[in-house]
This record gives sequence, structure tokens and C-alpha cells, in this order.
Amino acid sequence: MGVDSFYTFLKLREHEASKPDYLICAYCFDIKLSNIDLYQSVKARLEVVGKESDIKIIHLKTNLRPFGDICLRWGEDFHGAALASIGLALGSTFSKIYIPVTCTYEVISPWVSHLLTDPLWSSETL
Repeated sequence: MGVDSFYTFLKLREHEASKPDYLICAYCFDIKLSNIDLYQSVKARLEVVGKESDIKIIHLKTNLRPFGDICLRWGEDFHGAALASIGLALGSTFSKIYIPVTCTYEVISPWVSHLLTDPLWSSETL
């Protein structure tokens, strides 16, 4: 869970109607698979947040980023699709998943994750 994801969680938590029940942490998007110590530290801190917020934490491990990094650029080419793929993979479990946007309307720039295009990753059920 990155800083932008945590900000989204904090904002949603302010509104009872959209308060999340789960946080999803995808290991290997921002933390390399080889950096087990950092991941364990982040995992422990998220568990504290979960306990204090009465929210469940889902920890996922993926090789999507190192696989994609072979021929693509994370920010410019595929991080939006990677985030959406996690949501779509969990689509039978959830009906709504929030993905934090990278830019605001004030700062519209070409980027893979964008507030105008991110909703297009939705499906009939998610």
C-alpha cells in the first residue's frame, strides 16, 4: 500500500457510507520481492492499522512488476493496469474496490493511472 493508497483509505474512513472493510497490500508493486525485511516491516505496520481501524488486511504477493519491467515502464505503461488487475482478480469477492488516482484535475498529465480513465477498468460486477 503506497502513500496515495493510504491517503485514499484515510479519506474514505471519514465517510461512514464509503468506509472500507478491507485494505489490499500488493507485495512487489513498490517493494521488491528480494526486500523481505521491508515487506515484513510494512506488513506489521498495516496489521496495526487494521487492528486500530477494525479493518481486515489482504496481503497479496505478485511477480507482475518484475515481469512487466522487462519490457515496460511501471508508471508510464502499466501500473494502472496492474492495480486494476488486482481488483478484477478479487472481483468475485468484492463489488467495489477503490484505486487511488495519480493526478488531480488541476494536474492532468499523460500517465497510465488517471482519474478520467481509471473508472474504465470496471466490469459489470465490479
